[in-house]
Amino acid sequence: MTNRVTITFRIRDKGGPSGGKTVTRDAPAFDLESFMKTPNAEAFIKKAYFASVKKIVREIEEKKNGSVSSDLDSTESVIARSLAFTKDDISEWIKTRDWECASQVKDMTNLLPHLVKDLPTLASRRNPFSPEVAATLADKVIAAVADDPDAIADFLFTTLTTSRTSSDDDLLLTL
Repeated sequence: MTNRVTITFRIRDKGGPSGGKTVTRDAPAFDLESFMKTPNAEAFIKKAYFASVKKIVREIEEKKNGSVSSDLDSTESVIARSLAFTKDDISEWIKTRDWECASQVKDMTNLLPHLVKDLPTLASRRNPFSPEVAATLADKVIAAVADDPDAIADFLFTTLTTSRTSSDDDLLLTL
């Protein structure tokens, strides 16, 4: 028998007949290894991937949600753009890290307040760090304290190391 997980969520008030309700159902727990052995798993993933790509393309076209052309530069950037982690998710992640594992950082005591303040802003995909600082943070801090696997660390690493450029940004440089 497959492992089960209880899914509970609230439907928005404008969500039709179930609007405003909280619904709960048991569903199969996700196990990547068994999932990949399931018939049509590849087709399912491919369809979901291209649905995300189409959503990003539309957001770029409509200049919505901060999507830019570089969100389509790699599979990694598409996945990072498609995942949603909140500021609270990232703040909670920060609280659960063993910061002593970042042994390459000379003064973690002074750095930590900056991380607590600035890392959650990556949820909105606004990178407050210069490219050099962002790469150093990704390599020497995020990678050092990440679990294996660690979806939030992977998201932070990708967000810090992926250049976010827009053709609209290029236009501003010509003024």
